[in-house]
Amino acid sequence: DGLVEADVGIATQIPRIIFPYPSIQGQYHWQALLENEPLNLLHQSNAEDPMTIAYTSGSTGKPKGVVLSYENLASAAVEASNKLIHLSVKDSLLSYLPLAHITERGLIELVSFYAGCKIYFVDSLETFVDDIKRTQPDLFISVPRLWNKFQSGILTKISDKKLQFLLKIPLVSQWLSKRIRSELGFDNARVFGSGTAPISPEILHWFNRLGIPISEGWGMTETSGMSCTNLPFNSKAIGTIGKPVACVEMKLGDNQEILIRGPAVFKEYYKKPETTAKSFTDGWFHTGDMGEVTEDGYYRIIGRVKEQFKTSKGKYVVPAPIENLLGFYTEIEQVCVVGQGRKQPIALVVMNPQNNPSNPSTTQALLETLENTNLQLESHQKLDHLIILKENWTVENNLLTPTLKIKRREIEATFQHYLDKELPDKVFWEVEQKRTI
Repeated sequence: DGLVEADVGIATQIPRIIFPYPSIQGQYHWQALLENEPLNLLHQSNAEDPMTIAYTSGSTGKPKGVVLSYENLASAAVEASNKLIHLSVKDSLLSYLPLAHITERGLIELVSFYAGCKIYFVDSLETFVDDIKRTQPDLFISVPRLWNKFQSGILTKISDKKLQFLLKIPLVSQWLSKRIRSELGFDNARVFGSGTAPISPEILHWFNRLGIPISEGWGMTETSGMSCTNLPFNSKAIGTIGKPVACVEMKLGDNQEILIRGPAVFKEYYKKPETTAKSFTDGWFHTGDMGEVTEDGYYRIIGRVKEQFKTSKGKYVVPAPIENLLGFYTEIEQVCVVGQGRKQPIALVVMNPQNNPSNPSTTQALLETLENTNLQLESHQKLDHLIILKENWTVENNLLTPTLKIKRREIEATFQHYLDKELPDKVFWEVEQKRTI
């Protein structure tokens, strides 16, 4: 279906260069072009010339076309490849996120131009793990959802209690960590990253104990990708997005909104002059993300300005920090906190598939998670219920973007009925079960 939509959406006069996939049609084949003689004359662009139009993910509305110049992308790519990640011609990268996504283009494809490293492309979702093992990437960047999947896969083979016990035994810990990294295809990986959405600090601590130090990063399509990162990795900075990279400046504005400027920041939205004008103040771009800054200069995302909602008590609630707290329970795979108009907010939760709603211990663990989370929240933030949903949120059911961010508006609209419903249990399973709590 996606290929059909692409065919309809791409104008016939636009030349298509295709990779060797049998279901895709185009005028030029990549391999055939490589076999031709190199061009004698190459186009010499000015730094301010548009290089590409990249579209936002559409997590909060209709995607916008971000016009990125050669200077925008070059400043971000050089900063990432040469100064932070230190890639070289000896290194390998794996490409698997959508090529339209700025993280994929900025931190994989573009950095390879400067570093000269090899890029491997995944064959399919079914071969993904095997493709990682075959590639043995030196840099591996992923989204929180996939790190959760990796963790779930490990925990299906060994319980977390046993794993944490073994990791406390020095020689066993070294052997076990190396084996797990090898099973994931990370024998050569020296830099790990997570971005595009918030990730639970507990997940990052969990992987760090396995010798997989994941540097959380932050950036936007409008900032040419990575603009802030915990790289070099600092375990004490887990829970932050790190410090700004050299090609941008950042500060906090009104409502603790993160403002950013610099050579990596775009100049305009495609054919949207009014939206562009509203997005800047004195050269500073309004990111829409709310943040805090530690004494050491590390930034922490505390939510989105537009994602705040007001309860019936008239109090504003920012969902992202609460969702991160719930992420400490490793069996929770997806979560979205809602509560517009309710006395107290509630959390919509998707569990790892192996969890059985009829198992009293699972419900008990969720109740404890709810109680522990509420102990860390102010009174107006405390959750009334955890609602455990039957089905995963996916790109196909329009509850995730192609880059696996949750579509908060669509999720809220789909499960709006829970905002008005009186629920019998603190932990409410959407599937039928014999309730124990």
